[in-house]
Amino acid sequence: MSKRRFWLSLFGTLVLAAGLVAVGCGDDDDDDDADVAEETEEEATEEEAADDDDAAADERQDGGEVILHSLEPEEFDPHASSFAQDISFERMVWRGLYSLDAENNVVADANGIAAGDPEVSEDGMTFTVTLNEGLVWSDGDDLLAEDFVAGFKRTCNPVNAGDYAYLLTDLTPVAGCADFFNALTDADGNAIDPATVDLQALEDAVAVTAVDDLTIEIQLAAPSVTFPIIMALWPTFPVPVHLPQFASQTPDAPGEWGADPSALVYNGPYIWTEFTAQDSIVLEPNPNWTGAVQPTLDRITLRLIDDAAVADNAFRNEELDFALADSAQLAALEQEFPDEFLLVAVPSTRGLEMQLEDEVLSDLNVRLALSRAIDRETLNQVVTSGGNIPTTSWIVEEISGTPIGTYDELLGFDPEGAQAALAEAGYEGGAGFPELSILVGDTPAARATAEFLQQQFSEILGISTTIEVVDSATRSTRFTSEEFDLFPGGWIQDYPDPENWIVGLFDTEGGNNHYNCSMPEIDSLIADAVANTNDEERREQYREIERLILENVCGIAPYWHESNKYLIGTHLLGFRENAVGQDAVIAGDWNAEAWGLAPE
Repeated sequence: MSKRRFWLSLFGTLVLAAGLVAVGCGDDDDDDDADVAEETEEEATEEEAADDDDAAADERQDGGEVILHSLEPEEFDPHASSFAQDISFERMVWRGLYSLDAENNVVADANGIAAGDPEVSEDGMTFTVTLNEGLVWSDGDDLLAEDFVAGFKRTCNPVNAGDYAYLLTDLTPVAGCADFFNALTDADGNAIDPATVDLQALEDAVAVTAVDDLTIEIQLAAPSVTFPIIMALWPTFPVPVHLPQFASQTPDAPGEWGADPSALVYNGPYIWTEFTAQDSIVLEPNPNWTGAVQPTLDRITLRLIDDAAVADNAFRNEELDFALADSAQLAALEQEFPDEFLLVAVPSTRGLEMQLEDEVLSDLNVRLALSRAIDRETLNQVVTSGGNIPTTSWIVEEISGTPIGTYDELLGFDPEGAQAALAEAGYEGGAGFPELSILVGDTPAARATAEFLQQQFSEILGISTTIEVVDSATRSTRFTSEEFDLFPGGWIQDYPDPENWIVGLFDTEGGNNHYNCSMPEIDSLIADAVANTNDEERREQYREIERLILENVCGIAPYWHESNKYLIGTHLLGFRENAVGQDAVIAGDWNAEAWGLAPE
């Protein structure tokens, strides 16, 4: 999954079906006049959305409490997190030097932390960021340059080993970060004893320094056009080094972020005050928040509910102010809650992820057989009442430029082709095929997806699969520890660039490559694309990488581009208005400080 989220998608059919107010539209044809009309409409819609945001901020009542549906995080550590529910929470209580706004522009004033845009050297390899004066953590201690330096270095720390470290080692390489992060693994991937490595010297060599209390200097190993965006993402969030558990950390024993709200401090719009596992998270406003928009709510309670049907029933009974809509009941929910239902198209692709370390799944013909046995159109109707867009593409079209449907003939629903591929793998009619497990979370949509796949594989291929249903935290842990055979998962865009769909996901040893796709040709193309400053050329390189991924079913068989589905109480402000592709779990959770209640 991460995974997360930006860009207003092309999926106009979803927008029209839901009556959405603030998502740009597009389609798949090549009509230039239609494209111009759509762009004009999108610009007007975005201006209206911005006006709505301003009005909502003015109208929010001062005070009040809300109870919102969410999912339990696997991690509370922004330097290690990779799942949407983790990042949804973390952006409410911590923030980086910069943020992305609704149009994915890198902005400083949203957080009030950086005094302005970074100063960039002529060679594009040195970034200098100046902090505003008077910044403090939620406990009143000074928030200084050293805290942000510690955040970068903690992400580079191999003992912490966050899934998104590749952002600083490969994608926008901070000088010294890769050497530090890779210090405990040899060229063959074998572990190295930390006692034999001078980790402190390697940490010291990471080229992020505090010039003084208000100035941070970052030296890159190569120029990067996307580094300002990276500084807005969670792996670069600051570390409270004044706390004993962090002040005493060493490279071989990094501070434990933990799950105890009282042990941490915060620099985001809210502070974390209570946590009950498998039940709830409670947040209250941070009195020291410096962002442009100030919270008005007195209290936010996040109810941690895996099953969207349970959450929707709680919304129905007015026990929740917001809930994720059960994908298996979209048509009924839209009819029942016409004023509360919201469907938001997002740059996200879901599919069946396959563990390539498994001997059976390492066979390309087996992977082709599984992909061709999936009737994507029917799956979409059965599970989401048609709420997503069936696809065999990985990167959404408006990012890749590759028309949807390009890979249908190779990967799309083809029972005879599926059977032929399985026979080529040596399992004609399913004879001798071992039983595989489908790992899913405990939600109606997840169960329905798994049951549909199970039935398709049985009827078309003659093979047997089991379904493992687990809670969201266990599902996340099983995925990151690579303890799965088949995993309905996918990716939600972090920022609008094709590199975000490829780097770290499909390069050998990539931080989010838990299905173990490994192809030298992909690795070589990624290395070239990351270093390429010619935008047209690098985009073509990413299209070629996507082709290789899909032709080799290298870890995933896509089945739809996704939408977010919400039930939002009409008394809430800032949720619907800020619901864009940047959301992680809750509508507008990238901008939680704008949430509030309508005046009574």
